[in-house]
Amino acid sequence: MTNSKIISFFCNMWQIVISWYNNSFSSKLLKRVYGAVSNSWSNSVFVRKFYTTNEEGLKKSFIYKLFYLPFAFLSLFASKFFVNIFAKLKATLAYKIVYCFVNNLLAASTRFIGVFLFCALSVYTIAVRSFLNPLYICALVFTLLLCIWDFSLLRALSHSIIHKLLKLFLSIEPTYDYYDETQLYKKGRLYIAAAFGIVLGFICAYISPVIALGIAGALVVMFNVELGVAITVFAIPFLPTMLCAGLAILCFFALFIRKCARGDKQWKLDYVGFALILFIVIVGICSFTSVARENSLTIYFLYIALMSFYFTIVNTVKTKEQLYTLLRIFTISALFVAAYGIIQYIFGLDMDKQVWIDEEMFTDIKMRAFSTLENPNVLGEYLLLTIPVAVAFMWSEKKFLTKLMYAAISAVLLLCLVLTMSRGCWIGVLVVAAVFITFVDARYWALGILALFLLPSVLPASILNRFLSIGDLGDSSSSYRLYIWLGTLSMLKDYWFVGIGPGSQAYNLVYPRYAYPTVIAPHSHNVYLQQMVETGVVGIGALIFVLIAFFRNMSKKIHIFGKKSADAVMCVAICAGVAGFLVQGVFDYVFYNYRVFMMFWMFLAFGASFIETSEHKKEANND
Repeated sequence: MTNSKIISFFCNMWQIVISWYNNSFSSKLLKRVYGAVSNSWSNSVFVRKFYTTNEEGLKKSFIYKLFYLPFAFLSLFASKFFVNIFAKLKATLAYKIVYCFVNNLLAASTRFIGVFLFCALSVYTIAVRSFLNPLYICALVFTLLLCIWDFSLLRALSHSIIHKLLKLFLSIEPTYDYYDETQLYKKGRLYIAAAFGIVLGFICAYISPVIALGIAGALVVMFNVELGVAITVFAIPFLPTMLCAGLAILCFFALFIRKCARGDKQWKLDYVGFALILFIVIVGICSFTSVARENSLTIYFLYIALMSFYFTIVNTVKTKEQLYTLLRIFTISALFVAAYGIIQYIFGLDMDKQVWIDEEMFTDIKMRAFSTLENPNVLGEYLLLTIPVAVAFMWSEKKFLTKLMYAAISAVLLLCLVLTMSRGCWIGVLVVAAVFITFVDARYWALGILALFLLPSVLPASILNRFLSIGDLGDSSSSYRLYIWLGTLSMLKDYWFVGIGPGSQAYNLVYPRYAYPTVIAPHSHNVYLQQMVETGVVGIGALIFVLIAFFRNMSKKIHIFGKKSADAVMCVAICAGVAGFLVQGVFDYVFYNYRVFMMFWMFLAFGASFIETSEHKKEANND
């Protein structure tokens, strides 16, 4: 049987199953019940109040203008005076040299890159005296081979099989307008390549290869903010925390410079962004009053760097195409993370790092997947955000092959989540599924319930036993968390207003005085308790305000889009991901890993970007 006949067979079978279900009694009954409940909910007083909160009135208030001050200050640099300075800067020789270097890098011009890498490697090889190292010799030969040809790899990619496969299977049609093509024919460009290669080669040899790579990357991001944002979205799960923070700052700074150069004074500060600034201000106050002030302030400035990526995304994404491209990049990055996690589990990679298993209670579990995120619970928290996005793409795609590919990606992500053995994340993904089904098509509740009944018969005993152990205090992990929560609640009696300050150092200074014997912990294993103990009731109140603002704006957008649209499905998916993440927050301090902390705010920015890029924006403002 040919591939086309196999695909046609599965398409027909799928249509038969869906048609049978849509015409079944249970589907019609669920549709009637869902319609009645949905109408009652839509017409309720709570929903009307929730949707009609006067956001425009908020923007005219004094406190909004106060919180907008940082952006107002940044807007001052977009004046005519600074625009003229940037115009003169563009006329300088130094700017033209850097501009040529960046655009040839972006175009992946083979001869230019060959000369650049040859010079950099030659300087580095001489400096470290590795003339006979086979690896360096092979690298130098490769760079010389690149110099033979002179064409743009990026342009060639636009006609390649890779481009066609991305379009066919993932509905991704990459754009290749990142560079100025005239710079590929600029006279003297190879001298520029050689000069940059020599300079960066010296930096590699005498300072750090990371610094040299960072300089080249920073120049690229400064000239193309959108590309910098895309790279950051993809790279967060793979990079150390400080590199993620550096990328976030770099993207924000590049956006600021571009606005100054164009005279653009408009900075978007939406309802969620306003709530987020309130949260940042309160965390700052609590950092100054911290019992470990120096450490808390260091963490606070790291928070600011990571959360700045929210404002960068909201102010960079202008179109739906850009937003969906970032969401697809986010999904593909998650696929690599999940695939590595599955391989890690199958082949027992890094088993020496396994410290998260109660070996007495779960003798049949020898491995938990943690992939690039160093901890299975952290990996599970990351996957809770990514799974609903992949499912939303699968749900909304019209082409069968693309739908099948996103279904496969969703399956890989879900399998990896199962292999984390994170019970809190398993509960979280059930919440994700419940929210998604309820607000996309509640008729599928029947299939969902049926799947829940069938799961015990197909799940391995090790996974089933671990799931059934939820709430069992005989498990050391569960009892450990319970005693930590009780100790943390005792702390709140004395630090309920502004807390002890952010960070493990502050927690470890105070917690031992309230802890149960032998129950030592770096945090409270509950994001809500931890937020209260760090920043008091004012801090947890500010965080709840951020979440209410987010869900309020997203629900309003879903209402405007209509449940059948792809945009509404993706908005529901983002809300479902956040809901599942927050449920996991009951069982773990989900902000403890700074990369996940950054991804959470990035995820909120994806949702907020639907507000700004919506073709219904004018209708939404008048609602």
